[in-house]
Amino acid sequence: MHFQLSINAVRLPLKHTFVIARGGKTVAENLFINLEAKGVIGHGEAAPLLRYGQSVTSIQPAFKNTPFRDCPVIDDPDDWQAYLRGFKGLVPPAAVACLDMAWWDWYAKSTGRRADALMGDSA
Repeated sequence: MHFQLSINAVRLPLKHTFVIARGGKTVAENLFINLEAKGVIGHGEAAPLLRYGQSVTSIQPAFKNTPFRDCPVIDDPDDWQAYLRGFKGLVPPAAVACLDMAWWDWYAKSTGRRADALMGDSA
């Protein structure tokens, strides 16, 4: 069994210009994903930073052209972390973080527990 994966790139206009020493921006470009299995949907978000060579455009292929697309339904935190370790160096970190966030949301909803409590249990 595999998760159903959907992705959505979104441009989010900021209410105020976000300014730091290197410059400012008025729009955040983020990627949202949904992982669905067993009637439960988990949500994840990526906010890639150009400073680290990542953008929504550069991380989208991770969800279309890698095993992320055929992500197996894993319902054990240790097995999930082992699965993610297989992508180290192969997939942009923002994409891995996004998938991990969606999985923890899915797992928490699947078990009827809070994600923060579950992460404490598996750490």
